[in-house]
Parts: sequence; structure tokens; C-alpha cells
Amino acid sequence: MEGRQLHSGVNPCIRPRPACDDSTFQPCSPNALSNHKAVVDSFRDLYSINNGIGTGAAIAIGRYREDIYYNGNPWLVIFFFAL
Repeated sequence: MEGRQLHSGVNPCIRPRPACDDSTFQPCSPNALSNHKAVVDSFRDLYSINNGIGTGAAIAIGRYREDIYYNGNPWLVIFFFAL
């Protein structure tokens, strides 16, 4: 799982009234939402700043779990895509 998957879910061809199904991969499609949840959940226990934050609430996420750049800290830009 990588945080950039959340960014790639921001489809540049988003239609104003999309069909939210897996064939369109719009941000509201079941496939995109499932991927979003998997990425976010993969970071839930990685950073101490996320301790005590329940499921369904925003958490800090990073580029990928094994990231060591800048000590592997959360990346706020990716966090904003996850909101």
C-alpha cells in the first residue's frame, strides 16, 4: 500500500454527475473507496500521533510503510488527499 494511491484516485476526468461504479473508478466508486480504506488502515498503527484515534477518524499517513526519507514521518500532502 502506498499513499500515492490516494492521489491517483483523484481522476482528472471526474464528471460532475458520475456513475459511482467500479468501471468509472470515480472517488465515490466502491473500488476506489475500498482502496482508500486499505491505504489509510495500513498506517493506523505506524505513527504514534495516531494513537487513540478511532476508526472512521482522520489519521496521519505517509508515502508507504517502509519509507525512511526524513525518518519516515507522515506526509501532510498525502494526508490532505485522504480527507
